[in-house]
Amino acid sequence: MDLNFSGHVTRVVAVEEASQVGQARREALALAHHIGFDEIDAGRVALAATEMATNVIKHGRGGRMHLSIACGRGGFGVELCALDNGPGFSLAQAMPDGYSTGGTQGLGMGAIQRQAAVLDVWADAKGAVMVARVYASRAARDVDVAYGALRLALHHEPVCGDAWHLHADPSRVTLTLIDGLGHGLPASDAAQAGTAAAAQ
Repeated sequence: MDLNFSGHVTRVVAVEEASQVGQARREALALAHHIGFDEIDAGRVALAATEMATNVIKHGRGGRMHLSIACGRGGFGVELCALDNGPGFSLAQAMPDGYSTGGTQGLGMGAIQRQAAVLDVWADAKGAVMVARVYASRAARDVDVAYGALRLALHHEPVCGDAWHLHADPSRVTLTLIDGLGHGLPASDAAQAGTAAAAQ
């Protein structure tokens, strides 16, 4: 396995009411196109994002979605992370088609699973976190690499002063974490310079 990847800024979409499901879908589509997905694979990302955001509204009392680029073996994917405000659920119960607690057809979880190479959930009575990673359909079955990271900008700024870089080869794994002092463009420039040095 050879990886040499600097994390991009995570896109955050509020999902508090139904119209924001479309925004989550558009952001996910933009990310899919950014990494070169064709229309079919971009559509798979859009479907997963739509179902996850809809679940946040219908079953989770609102929340938000984090959208990131994931680096796998031989290709990029889109990571969708939905966080909601409860009441939690059992993945084993919710996965089969036809199961619903909200009067729907109960096809959403199965649809997400069919698009994603990775699907995982953590839930309790206070809320749930669902993570799905969608890679191109031509990707190898073992494309995913088990790591997790976010880069969240301060107060919805377009840049982030924190950064990370992951390098892995058959003999070692190196992770670089950088906290640029302050925030905004100067901190982002410093962090980007650090990850560029780590990549070299």
